[in-house]
Amino acid sequence: MIRRMFFLFPDHHHAETAVQELEQAGVEHRRIHAVARPDIDLGQLPRATAAQASDRVRRLERWAWNANQVLFWGAFTAALFAAYYGSAGWMIAMVAVMITTFVLGLLDIRLPTARIGQMSGAIAHGEIVLMVDQPMERVPEIEGRIHRDHPEAAIGGVGWTIEALEKDGDR
Repeated sequence: MIRRMFFLFPDHHHAETAVQELEQAGVEHRRIHAVARPDIDLGQLPRATAAQASDRVRRLERWAWNANQVLFWGAFTAALFAAYYGSAGWMIAMVAVMITTFVLGLLDIRLPTARIGQMSGAIAHGEIVLMVDQPMERVPEIEGRIHRDHPEAAIGGVGWTIEALEKDGDR
């Protein structure tokens, strides 16, 4: 799973300088995505695709969470019926499903949750958001580099993404 880091820059010049430095540090151009208000010229900055700017992964995350809840409560209800009617095998199976969905719920709570939607206020005020996709191991290095070299930038958080969901031919 790829981590997506969000950085807020006050203007095009600072964002472009950061992109050049990230590329010199080994971040591929295709792994950097810029989002800004429609009236702001991004120049040579790598524009985010419509899919990247629309938070498809967040919708998938919400859908999975809701499905997890439905499965848990369905298994809970089935376990109650199995207990009432004395079917130990079904009750054991439903308790196993409940435990599994509970553990998956704990995993969901531990995933980083920063999303482009959380940056909408900054975008509306004219800031440029750079999204940088990198493996988890590089997150501290990239964040440290931006923090050290660009004090004007705000670190907007870290989320996750699935690259296959962001292919829409916009680039």
